[in-house]
Amino acid sequence: FGIYPHMYSRLNINVDEEGNPDYSELEKYIKTKTNLPVVIENSIQGTAMANIDFRKNISSSVKNMVYIQYGNNINFLFTYLNEPIGAYHNHTDCIDKVIIDPYSKDVCSCGRRGCVENELSLKAVRHRIKNLYSKETTPYLYNLTSGNCDNITYEMIVESYKNGDEGVIKTLDRAIDLMAVLINNLNFFANPNRIVLHLFQYHHDFVYDLLKK
Repeated sequence: FGIYPHMYSRLNINVDEEGNPDYSELEKYIKTKTNLPVVIENSIQGTAMANIDFRKNISSSVKNMVYIQYGNNINFLFTYLNEPIGAYHNHTDCIDKVIIDPYSKDVCSCGRRGCVENELSLKAVRHRIKNLYSKETTPYLYNLTSGNCDNITYEMIVESYKNGDEGVIKTLDRAIDLMAVLINNLNFFANPNRIVLHLFQYHHDFVYDLLKK
C-alpha cells in the first residue's frame, strides 16, 4: 500500500519528531482483511523506485534521479545511486511549500506567497482559470463547457489553449514557466542524471517545447 504524506492525519498515522510514520496500527487493520503479506510505504517512494526498476535495462547508467509527481499536491523524491535519500523519503510533500513566485498576488492558506501548491498544482491552475472564465475571456472553453465552469477538464484546458483562448493561454503559459523554474532549481540542487515528471497532465509536445525554452 502506498500512502501520500498528506493522508497521514486522515488515516490516524502517527509521525515521530523525525518525520517517520508509524504504520503498525494500519498494518494490523489490513491484516484482518487479508492473509496476503502487507507492505506499506510512502507512495511517492514506491512509484519512484518502480520507475527505476522498469527502466534499468534501458538506462542502466542513470543513478541519480529527481522524481516529481504532479497533482493537486506536488510531491518529489531524490534518489542517489538508485536509492531514495533518507532525509526526504518521508517528506516528499515538502516541495509544495517551495517558493517559486515571491511576487505572486495570492497568499496560500499556509501563509506563504508564491508556493508550489498555490501557484503550480492542478487545483491552482484550475482555480485561476475558473476565476477568469467567461464568454468574453475564454470563449472556446466557455463553449466546450456549455457555459458551466464546473465542467472544465484538463483536456478542455489544452484544447482551449490550442484554439487561442487568451485567458487560458496566459494561465497555462505561467504554469509552464513556473514548472520550468522548479525543475531548474531542483536540477542545480540535486544534479540528477534524470528528472521524471509523473502524472503530468499537460503531456503534449507543445508543452514540453515550452518547458525546454
